[in-house]
Amino acid sequence: MNTDFVTGSRNGTLHVRSDQARSVLARTIGPGAYILAGCAATMTSANVLHIADGYVMAHGAVVQVAAGDISIANGTQGMKRRDLICLSYALANSVETIPLAVVQGTPSTTPADPAVSGSILAGDLSAQIPIWRVSLDGITPTVEQIAATANPLYGDTASGSAIFANDWTVNDFSLEKVGSRVKVHLDATYESHTMLDGSTAIFTVPAGFRPSKPWSTQAVWAATTVDSALLTVGTDGNVKVLAPTLQQRIICDGEWRL
Repeated sequence: MNTDFVTGSRNGTLHVRSDQARSVLARTIGPGAYILAGCAATMTSANVLHIADGYVMAHGAVVQVAAGDISIANGTQGMKRRDLICLSYALANSVETIPLAVVQGTPSTTPADPAVSGSILAGDLSAQIPIWRVSLDGITPTVEQIAATANPLYGDTASGSAIFANDWTVNDFSLEKVGSRVKVHLDATYESHTMLDGSTAIFTVPAGFRPSKPWSTQAVWAATTVDSALLTVGTDGNVKVLAPTLQQRIICDGEWRL
């Protein structure tokens, strides 16, 4: 059995291979495509997509993006089309390149994304990794990010506030973000004994603190007795409670990822 010290010293000899570094990053952050920083995409005209400075990671490969423009072909009146803006990876003669390139879709009344293929992690000599989608309705384009946003595992701490519905009194509340994690502590009392069916938001988590996917946790639902309830937080930030018994005080602690 042998080992290879990827991040260790080897008598000053450069030895960390790109496939090793990509493998480590893919297993730490994820094997897909991610915006690490910057890279805001905006349509500056019907035919020009502007990408701001930033960093992208695709299949473990970290790519620095210099601000620039990408040309988008004209749309077709009465038709729709989807184009994918991809990192276009290629390995040839021991040289790896990964420029941005447009994979143009086919005009249709029911458009679909054009086909892309390849995986850097699988060792393919070429791969197209979608980062943005430009959707054309006739000659009018819109752009959307389809790569995920990678938030730091750790980072600066930020506190958030929330406005509760008028029929709730807040006894104790905190919302704290540390890197990519958000912690919430909630202790609030409803105006009267009631049951809650989970359909009405009791408060809304502010933008920047909302979960990347719907999140839920058990909570204490109490007053004259102690029962359990289900607290849910949607990607829109709406916090709702399902409480099947007549009580009025909700208490919980939870944590979700951005």
